[in-house]
Amino acid sequence: MTALLTDYQKDIIRKARERTYSTDISIVRVTSSPNVGDAYGKTTSKTTSTTVIKTNVTFGQRYGFRSSEAGLIEAGDLIVTTSLDHKATVTADKVHIEIEGNKYSIGAIEIYSEANEMVIRCNRIG
Repeated sequence: MTALLTDYQKDIIRKARERTYSTDISIVRVTSSPNVGDAYGKTTSKTTSTTVIKTNVTFGQRYGFRSSEAGLIEAGDLIVTTSLDHKATVTADKVHIEIEGNKYSIGAIEIYSEANEMVIRCNRIG
């Protein structure tokens, strides 16, 4: 009987699993309320709420710098796998992810309902 996966494919899967670990991450939502007396809708106060969830994380291979108006900004990527139960928290407006003191914006979310999981692809915020 022949193996379903080649040695090369097994090696790639093994390396990906070595880079993945379980940890808690913070989903941070920042909202603000408008000043009712200001004609231009200037905000008066910001409110931050944090939800901590259990995940599996993998720091990606892409790391470097990107150019912006403020100069060079450090850039990296993060892949988060978590339960689909957290979908409402992750897809809310004005949220970002914080892990190990770094902030990440949510780039894309892949839903796998048959496994009750979602994969969140993130980009580091300068």
